[in-house]
Parts: sequence; C-alpha cells; structure tokens
Amino acid sequence: MWENDMINKLDFAKYLGITEGQINTIISKMRQRLTVFAPSVSGITMLNIHEAASIEFVLMRMKEFNQDKACDLAVKAFYKRNVTRVKKVTC
Repeated sequence: MWENDMINKLDFAKYLGITEGQINTIISKMRQRLTVFAPSVSGITMLNIHEAASIEFVLMRMKEFNQDKACDLAVKAFYKRNVTRVKKVTC
C-alpha cells in the first residue's frame, strides 16, 4: 500500500478498517482546512502519500480527541510550513 505514489481512497479506507463514509468525512473536514486536499478526478479520489499519512494521523488522534480537533492537529503537524495551503485551524 505505502510503496505506491497514489492510493485509491476506497482501498485506503479498507486498509484502515473504516467505511467509505468515515474516510469521506475526514477528507471533507481536511478540505475545509486546506486549499487543496485529495482532489477528485472523474469522481475518483486518489490520495498522495502525504494525504494518506495525515488521514491515518487523524484516525489515530480520534482516540484522544474529537474529529475536528484531530483534523486541526493534522494540519498543524503536516502542513504548518505550507501556509498557502492552510485555510483555517482553530487550535
């Protein structure tokens, strides 16, 4: 899975053991915080390694925090240096 440059969203959800709805919710919340995150091409969402790692980070942080806080932490951890991509972070 991780050796590929691009990962299909549904394959990644299966790998993480979550539903399509759960991964769609995380992607949607990350899109609210970043100018570009996991763009959809012809209805197929492909994740680059960076995006996949940030989704996995959110999923792991959701054991400690709510989903919004976990997404905020992911933006701070993964996109802090790329300020032009960050739209909003509340923490």
